[in-house]
Amino acid sequence: MENKIKPFGKCTKCGRPTMEVSLINTRCILKFKKQNKKNIIERCTGTYRSMVGISDCKECSTCYGKQEKCSTCYDIGWVSSRN
Repeated sequence: MENKIKPFGKCTKCGRPTMEVSLINTRCILKFKKQNKKNIIERCTGTYRSMVGISDCKECSTCYGKQEKCSTCYDIGWVSSRN
């Protein structure tokens, strides 16, 4: 997996990674249904911050980088190794 492109940033609130450089320092795009409320969709309040260090990412331990319907890495194959 080392030869695959790593995400450029992650959300400060939900941790969702992004492969889009243009989203750095913008609000997270993740939308989710509010718990205990029907048909109410909210947007994450976090901001994408850059992950520039070579060790900032590690292969997803849930899907092992296969990028298939994974809620841990959001189908990117990488997770942040920093909190």
